[in-house]
Amino acid sequence: MISDKQILLSKTEEFLKKLYNKDFNHVTAAVDNGIVNSREYERKYGKRILKADLQYIFQEQNIAVITVRITEQDRENYYVAKNSILLVWVRRVDQWEIMHVHSAILPVDSRKLCFSGEWGSVYLLSPREILYVEARNMNSVIYYGTQEMEIHEQLSACQKRLPEYFVRVHRGYLVNAYCVLRFEKYCMLLANGVTLPIPQKRYVEVKEKLDMVLTGKKGCT
Repeated sequence: MISDKQILLSKTEEFLKKLYNKDFNHVTAAVDNGIVNSREYERKYGKRILKADLQYIFQEQNIAVITVRITEQDRENYYVAKNSILLVWVRRVDQWEIMHVHSAILPVDSRKLCFSGEWGSVYLLSPREILYVEARNMNSVIYYGTQEMEIHEQLSACQKRLPEYFVRVHRGYLVNAYCVLRFEKYCMLLANGVTLPIPQKRYVEVKEKLDMVLTGKKGCT
């Protein structure tokens, strides 16, 4: 015989799947008297689940509580966040319904970006820790600490997603200004010891852009 715990965990997983896939007809049917309208659900949960950890807290007679910690990805800008959801289930006759849903954004160390790589790999990276990005045909290579990651994204697309302190110093390079150690003649030295070229015609322009970001710079962290 299937226990109430198994039933509720299964129902919670199904509810979350429908919730994040924007199946709001199913969502509102699962809750008691439509406690939250579909617009409110869409505003809070119109994202993609990367990971969900469910915990069965307790059950007393006809009431049960389940908490979920979710790592979610924004479908529009690819930022990753963590969300905590508490669900209170109530048994009405032989049917379990959701009586209450509460969610809260959990603090994270830093906002991360999601990049798609080779063979279906996914990278969650802190922009601050990216040294530079290099164009490679129709793809790009991210230099992240001592690692190199080839992603399915052109350099121009990366530039739109990364913060303003990433400067296009060359047709083939996008550099984190906080990781520049010094300028040399028509090139720059980065924190990892790599030297990148700066076109002679754009040297003054690039240096001015970098200088604006580097004011008060303490180094690459």
